[in-house]
Amino acid sequence: TTTLLAAYPSKLVCAFIQKQQLEQSELTLSVEPEQIPHLHSSDPVISWENLCQVHVVRRFASPLVLCFHFITIKTDKLQSMSH
Repeated sequence: TTTLLAAYPSKLVCAFIQKQQLEQSELTLSVEPEQIPHLHSSDPVISWENLCQVHVVRRFASPLVLCFHFITIKTDKLQSMSH
């Protein structure tokens, strides 16, 4: 963004850069703390795409976690298998 500002020092470019910084900060404030490392870019579009890629991977892993949880479930001694 600084090269863009140096190349085109106009009010529109300054407004765009300010809006981009505002959107990046709003995105940073709206994510969970463990997702912040995925926001390494100053461009909010790239940060958003990184978050989308992370969540696609998590959606794939979720059924595996549920299957593992189901396989490793233990019942109490007094609990029957039908309940």
